[in-house]
Amino acid sequence: MGISNSSSGNLRRTVAVVQRPLVGPLLFGLVVGGLPFGMVLLHLGLTDRWGDQFFNRLTPVAVLVATLGAILGVNSGPARLLWRAFVTSVSACIPAPIVVWTILALRSGFEIFDYRNLPYAAILLVLWALAVTVSSWLLALAVIFLKNRYLGASHATPRQQT
Repeated sequence: MGISNSSSGNLRRTVAVVQRPLVGPLLFGLVVGGLPFGMVLLHLGLTDRWGDQFFNRLTPVAVLVATLGAILGVNSGPARLLWRAFVTSVSACIPAPIVVWTILALRSGFEIFDYRNLPYAAILLVLWALAVTVSSWLLALAVIFLKNRYLGASHATPRQQT
């Protein structure tokens, strides 16, 4: 009995944190998206094709993470969904990958403070985050629309036959 009560209490606290306007999508994106993305980037290393491998493989996952971060909050309008999708995708796509990229660049012998290296990676990750934001926002809008439509159809009274 104590185990189920503590796990349901932990679940309620987790849901309460995820539903917060700024902290929820920020933590969700960082923990569910950013840290695993950073680990994948660390595993791939800096090769000639790291960008292709990294972005092609992780973009669908990033879109799903940002969509979940957007719709796990309180059901609200399109502007709120866009905000939550943006915060989730930025926290998933920028901090951990940029730190890992910096570490890999230093290990590989790139001069990290050269004006050509770090801004290139930052711009690349920001553009990736914006593409993930737009895609996840559209997917979140579709999910909310279908959810509302399904709930509306299940609560509608059937027409009476005459």
